Amino acid sequence: VNDILVYDGKITLGVKSKIATYKWMGIDNVTLLYSGKNLAFCKEALQQAITKAEAVDETTLNTAVKEILAQAITDANTAKNAANATIVSIEKATSDLIEKVDFVNEMAKAYAKVNAFINICNNCAEKSTPATAGDKTTFKDAIDLASEEKENAATVEALSDVYNALEKARQVY
Repeated sequence: VNDILVYDGKITLGVKSKIATYKWMGIDNVTLLYSGKNLAFCKEALQQAITKAEAVDETTLNTAVKEILAQAITDANTAKNAANATIVSIEKATSDLIEKVDFVNEMAKAYAKVNAFINICNNCAEKSTPATAGDKTTFKDAIDLASEEKENAATVEALSDVYNALEKARQVY
């Protein structure tokens, strides 16, 4: 059997008897060889990473992260289709893409947290009566600012800063 791709470091071999009533059997002269990495298999692994990246739900991402993800997918496709592609370049592209997808997933969680908090603050601003009308305006301005800034945040830390700034405004309100 040629071209067996092993992803998890394990391989299972099976043997089937031609006669179903046999209780045991012996086999001999079996050889399993490692023939090294194969460019085609490495490209297939990269394609699987690309497919996973393309399946990310973009509705859970802000504008900045959508752009980061799109660029990562473009870079991976460029590496995969390069005429001078090597096993090393394909493995690097795969690693880079997986790292970006992990980052995107972390950003999606942080983005969801900020969105939920903005919704809570909007409800609070609409349903409560502050001491002065100016307090409500100031709080609504902070909510609007947070809504804008979350779209441009390109790191989890930046989203955390948006959240914390809005939390301060909520406490003052």
